[in-house]
Amino acid sequence: MPPSSGSTDVFSGSRKRAAAACHACHARKVRCSISQTGSPCTNCALDNVNCQARSRQPQRNLTRQPHKLKQLYHQCDTQGVGLIADLCEPERPDKSGHFVVAALSSMNIDSETHEYLEKRGCFDLPALDIQQSLVQAYFHYVHPFLPVIHVSSFLKTFESPGQNGVCLHLLWSVFLAAANFADAMTVQSAGYESRKDMKRAMFLRAKALYDANHERSKIALIQAVLLMGFWYSDTEDRLGPWHWNGIAISLCQTVGLHREPDASLNHSQYRSSIDRDLWKHLWWCCFFRETWLSVGMGRPMRIDLAHADTPKPDAKASESLYSELTESQRRRYISEDPENLFLLWDELLSVTSILSRILSVQHLAKRTLSTHSDVNDLERELRGHHKHLDCLRARATDPVLTLHMHHFELFFDCIALVPTLQIHLLHSMSPRKLVHRLGCHRLDLCMMVVQEIKVTYFGAEILSRLFTRAREVINVRRRVLESPPPAGTDESGVVMPEGREYHDRETASSASPMMWAFNAASNFGLGTGASNEYEDADVNAILSQCIFPDFGTIQAMGLAEASQPWN
Repeated sequence: MPPSSGSTDVFSGSRKRAAAACHACHARKVRCSISQTGSPCTNCALDNVNCQARSRQPQRNLTRQPHKLKQLYHQCDTQGVGLIADLCEPERPDKSGHFVVAALSSMNIDSETHEYLEKRGCFDLPALDIQQSLVQAYFHYVHPFLPVIHVSSFLKTFESPGQNGVCLHLLWSVFLAAANFADAMTVQSAGYESRKDMKRAMFLRAKALYDANHERSKIALIQAVLLMGFWYSDTEDRLGPWHWNGIAISLCQTVGLHREPDASLNHSQYRSSIDRDLWKHLWWCCFFRETWLSVGMGRPMRIDLAHADTPKPDAKASESLYSELTESQRRRYISEDPENLFLLWDELLSVTSILSRILSVQHLAKRTLSTHSDVNDLERELRGHHKHLDCLRARATDPVLTLHMHHFELFFDCIALVPTLQIHLLHSMSPRKLVHRLGCHRLDLCMMVVQEIKVTYFGAEILSRLFTRAREVINVRRRVLESPPPAGTDESGVVMPEGREYHDRETASSASPMMWAFNAASNFGLGTGASNEYEDADVNAILSQCIFPDFGTIQAMGLAEASQPWN
């Protein structure tokens, strides 16, 4: 049946549309004829009941919906590929240049995963006083030189009733990083025998949350994995800082933190300046860690600044991370003079940039020697930053600031410890008794320093094992050289089949006596047993490649006498 004139009011905005059903038919959910027959409708007339027309609710204004959807679009999380967003809406006037597509909904963790996380203790946080002590240690000793957290936002959720909204993965990672600086009372109160035991427990919880994909925010995930890089057990651990920093770099590049948003576009409706300052810090923290890990581990960097244009955060950007802190939060968690720490962080990033330029040449497959002018320019820049540190030291009053100034100086001096140990190790092998005794004495002094700092610095633990192993090799070498090899053996002390002894002596490299001594030491049973051999495999490899260079290297260093036989 064609609709009556009353039904055409549906499409009219000036007149009120007639009700589609009376109250009785609406309650019974049956078809009503009131729009065609008027009151009473057919159903009410047959049932002899009072028929009352329902007044229809006014129609919502649909013209405002596109604006609301547009605002929702700009509040999305930064995930996915920016090219797709550009293709979908190329003329959007207020694009920021970052990748802006809708965030995925958080996946619910299944019961088995939740039970596993519960067994790992991920939901059992330490006592509140221990948490507060660790968070204070984090903001005093970790955050100034690795500012990956927006301080006020983190403390707001941390101090909220029931810690509502806190990211568990990030919180355990903060505890892990802070455990390096926890005092003995905090470690004992938490139920651990040592800092290393405490760090291991914190790391296992953070890693369990990472494996379970508990945290869906990529920004929070970058923050957490950067701090998980503070875990390092030994050379056999494949989940060390190099691994976690690589994940952080990959995530940063996935969401586009390595690129600066287009300056010609309006960013005001996209993200606040505080968010952008945090993103700058996250990218440059990845660069900072990558550079110094590359130095310590002798590996090429995975970041090329030629492919990034995110500006280096200045002191103002660092200060924005502390915005909206309450006075009680500042007194409890923050050092007295954070402004000078901002300047130190800025200086440290500048020094790191200089170091990355050095490494870019050092790790080339086809290395080219730098010119004297290039070396002098780099040294001049480094000395300029060192002088600026002296100016800051003159006005330092806060002990935390003084500590970080000494920490800053370590970045100039710590690299010199390894070649110093190598030189003293080579001197300890000299046939000259005075040089030998001085080398042993100075090596002992350096090893005392290494033993002292390995409590908190994981790299010192590697050096300790490395050079302790090297000294064992040297002692065996002395015993081998002082006693003639048994009949039927080659120079390395290995029994040879008949007819092979003379041939192998002919083909053996006479220019590598140190490598021969190292092989002899290995064959004489140092670190016997499958487990010890496995633990020392990496140490042996480093010894054979770095600690004991060939004769040409020693001669170039002016230490040719180290290859001579013992007196």
